[in-house]
Amino acid sequence: MGLSQLNQASFDIQWPMDRAFHLVGQGMDAVDWICIVPHYPRHNSRVECENIMKLGGGPAATASTLCGRYGLNVRFIGRVGNDDLGRFSLEELSQEPLDLSCVQVVSGATSQL
Repeated sequence: MGLSQLNQASFDIQWPMDRAFHLVGQGMDAVDWICIVPHYPRHNSRVECENIMKLGGGPAATASTLCGRYGLNVRFIGRVGNDDLGRFSLEELSQEPLDLSCVQVVSGATSQL
């Protein structure tokens, strides 16, 4: 779905066309670990993971990414540490249609997990 299709959606939002960005997302960027299990574990039991994935996440970064994928011009504003997770997070975000010029890399900080 592109920007022209979003303008025709039932929520009838008229996106401003005279601005550099349609949306600015500000907030948390994190790294999520997703574990796939064969079934929901019963109370006080264990179940073996079938697959574990490391993915970019965080509420603001995820929402910004989704809007960018739908064709909006999006700037994401946030902070990451200069640790391995921060580098992974920035690499993931750089693959998305986002402006990351306002993301700060903070020396000595630990990124969100």
